[in-house]
Amino acid sequence: MKLNQELAQKIVQEARSALDEHFIIVDTNGYIIASSEPDRVGRFHEGAKIAMAKGHAIDIGPEDVDRLIGVKAGINMPITHEGEIIGVIGITGNPKDVRPYAELIRRLTELFIREAVQSERWNAQNRAAETFVYEWVHRDTLDDDFLERGDILGLPVSDPVLVILCEPLPTVQKPAPNYARITQIFHRLFPAPAHRIIRWSGDRFLLLINGADQQREWLERAVRQIRERCLKETGAAFAFGIAKKPRTGIIRHAFEEAKKALHAASPENPIIFYEQLSLDLLLQDVSRRSREEFLQTVLGPLKGEAEWLATLEAYLAHDLSITAAAQALHIHVNTLHYRLKRIEALTGLDLRSTEGIVTAALAVRLLNDAR
Repeated sequence: MKLNQELAQKIVQEARSALDEHFIIVDTNGYIIASSEPDRVGRFHEGAKIAMAKGHAIDIGPEDVDRLIGVKAGINMPITHEGEIIGVIGITGNPKDVRPYAELIRRLTELFIREAVQSERWNAQNRAAETFVYEWVHRDTLDDDFLERGDILGLPVSDPVLVILCEPLPTVQKPAPNYARITQIFHRLFPAPAHRIIRWSGDRFLLLINGADQQREWLERAVRQIRERCLKETGAAFAFGIAKKPRTGIIRHAFEEAKKALHAASPENPIIFYEQLSLDLLLQDVSRRSREEFLQTVLGPLKGEAEWLATLEAYLAHDLSITAAAQALHIHVNTLHYRLKRIEALTGLDLRSTEGIVTAALAVRLLNDAR
């Protein structure tokens, strides 16, 4: 491993916060790459080279300052990682005064490096898994190389997986999802490595539930618990789209099912199973151009008339109940009757016929989807 300047500077900052002394980090070439005294960065440090050559800490006294290049009084200690010297940490000060803290600082430094390396390895594994899953959900065929990659990454393609997509519902103040926290919440109910959570596009997450042969009631309860914990612990209110059933091998269709189910989710119904879809499934396959033409034909005459649109939406939302719709709009029943007749006159819809109601309901649904 090679120490980089960014990591070295973080180590110096951590050490400085623990002990009010000046610190340097020196690379294996003997050059200072981080320091609590910025003007020392880039200078050669002969004392560090000696410490690395001897393989143990050395004291630098006042008498050494004049004869060694780039040094100040203090202690220089080699930093090791997996048995290899990767640099030196130096503490400035009288060696007798700083010696009680020197070994502690060295150990904390090496612990910090181990954690940084583990974190980078974990991030690299996650990036590799994300790349693999992205390719997986778009594949129509599988080959031996792809299957082997999956096994190496702990994502055996031959195992049945249930695909779930989730994303935060839009809010006035939408908090940025805490990926690490959400992963922890997910794995409480679906432990790794059998189950995986993958960061997807934007704020979305893709969940792969391994061997998901559980009953739908149990699965819905588990997902609801995840949702409640995410809301409580991160402030993000998630919606979930769940594919029809677990799949092995090709999961492209399962991914599309989860995506369509997620599209149909709402604050009122945040957890949607693909098999619940009916009208939603039909509408998602309608082209954008057809939607726009249909909307223009049906609701075009009401363009710019927010009051008429709100009236029609309330009438449909309250199952054609004049009384309930009037109460929701805070208007008199007679006023609602007048508005509905006016809507019929402008659009040509017959809101007393099945065809007219279905046409109006489809148009309102498409309008809301477009907003």
